[in-house]
Amino acid sequence: MMGNPLFEDEIGKMCFNAAKNWQISWYGGVGDESMYKVKVDPQETPLSSFTLVGIGEFDKNTNDKHPVVVKIETGTNKDYFIGFNRAVGPNAQNVEADNEVTIVQVNGGNGLDYGQSYLKAHLLSDEVYTENNFANTGEPLSIKVNSIDLSTEPATAGINIMFGSDLHECRIDSDCFDDGVYCNGEEICDINVGILGGCVSTGNPCQSGRKCIESTQSCATCDEVKIQLTTDNYAGETSWDIKDSDGIIIRSGSGFSIGYHWEIIPNLEEGVYTFTIYDRYGDGICCGEGAGSYEVSLCGNTVAQGGTFGHSESTEFTIGSS
Repeated sequence: MMGNPLFEDEIGKMCFNAAKNWQISWYGGVGDESMYKVKVDPQETPLSSFTLVGIGEFDKNTNDKHPVVVKIETGTNKDYFIGFNRAVGPNAQNVEADNEVTIVQVNGGNGLDYGQSYLKAHLLSDEVYTENNFANTGEPLSIKVNSIDLSTEPATAGINIMFGSDLHECRIDSDCFDDGVYCNGEEICDINVGILGGCVSTGNPCQSGRKCIESTQSCATCDEVKIQLTTDNYAGETSWDIKDSDGIIIRSGSGFSIGYHWEIIPNLEEGVYTFTIYDRYGDGICCGEGAGSYEVSLCGNTVAQGGTFGHSESTEFTIGSS
């Protein structure tokens, strides 16, 4: 039993914290080193589907290799973790949420370092948990349990993860409709995401590196930068900044925990900017102490990326008029 010092082998059979299952090396490795532990960034993949198995039947999962944990990236160290609380084997003596899907959020640690964790919800089939302002984006994230099947071995739970207010469920294309919103295009039903599909956009009408303006239904020069960073094992050595043409720092990042982080810097004025990433030790972020990397993009257009450098690496980019 996690978190309780019991002194017999056959009592306290409960271990249903998905965040801790992500952190420990059981089930194939720590974090996403294991094929049985999967992470998803809803802002990169707004609609995704997974079939979960419980930890008590992990050894019966060799053919399909379904995950035991799904991690939802928030771009902070307060990520969400989803698991199937199958009440068998080492998990047979649960006191809550038998054979339900559980959702846990950590308050720090990014799922790899120490951090308090909290149960946000436990769901039966057809139940939904929604965060109305996911990761301070102003957009909702919903986790729906499509099915729970206890008749198979291993038992399974099917889930959908949907991000964004313009997504809804469907079975056929006619369940979706063109909502007249210019920037999300014409919607179709993607039936590959689970038992129920999801209405998804056929594509942004603007080219990569351009920004869609809803109010004028037009494309304009991109004025926002997205920074994505995956640290190495010494995350505290890494930092970055963006300077304008006068050398003034307009945004910076440091003090990272190990793992994935992202940040969007909006409403940049026209001009030339310099992005610089630093490593205090001088060995970059890849690959001697972990496979770290970074990417800088302007509305989908990559302007800088890498991981192998010394003390620092800089790239200029331009925000220009349309």
